[in-house]
Amino acid sequence: MDSGASVLSQPSRFPVPSVRLLVSVRNAAEAAVALRGGISILDVKAPEYGALGQPSDEDLEEIGAVDPTNRIDRSVACGELTDYIENRQELPHVPENFTYFKLGLSGLNQTSHWAKSWEMQIRRFTGMKPVAVSYADYEQCAAPHPEAIMQVGKQLGCQFFLFDTFSKVEKKNIFSYLPQSTLSRWIQQAKNLGMKTVVAGSITQDDVKRCVKMAPDYIGVRRAVCRAGRESELDRDKLSQLVDRLSDCHPMERLVKSP
Repeated sequence: MDSGASVLSQPSRFPVPSVRLLVSVRNAAEAAVALRGGISILDVKAPEYGALGQPSDEDLEEIGAVDPTNRIDRSVACGELTDYIENRQELPHVPENFTYFKLGLSGLNQTSHWAKSWEMQIRRFTGMKPVAVSYADYEQCAAPHPEAIMQVGKQLGCQFFLFDTFSKVEKKNIFSYLPQSTLSRWIQQAKNLGMKTVVAGSITQDDVKRCVKMAPDYIGVRRAVCRAGRESELDRDKLSQLVDRLSDCHPMERLVKSP
């Protein structure tokens, strides 16, 4: 999911670890703003349908047509695996300039064959690469343990491991469910497996420094760059503020890139 096209992902002469930005959008207008806003990954979802709400085929087509030559990687949220197992959801029609897709594993911790079911659905997404998604509130949403998802995801070819939250309750985020020390340990475990890591889950502007200290490869946001909640419109100024906050966490990189 790393195209190297972002302002924050340019090479540096200093060995400073760079934490980059993933932003989730819901339509073409938001995608246009995000692609010009200093992000490294453009993610698409329908936030009104949950953590990994699957967008409509129409929205995907329109977003795919926004700045199609832009090399920034694009990913799409495709709902929960149980929706496909129970035939409640059809595969999305994803444009060719999307690379990654995400399926949540809620409701499967008591199912012994969840790994096999996940593998079978991954095979249906031809031409795309899976992202392993773990929920910090995995006990509450009955998802498999993050370490189990990590191991299976690696075996299934997942290059990325995403830490998110299933619940999107107001005033709660990923740190409401897991201590920072646990998240840091799992981030390092995923890295040791050769996977890129993304920390998301209702992260706010004030959480940026805390997230950077855990050294993920990416921070994923939606609510933090919206005007009034994750289902409202993406705000250009808030996105700019977040990019600046992230850049301030890497002062040597900012120095190198300054004219």
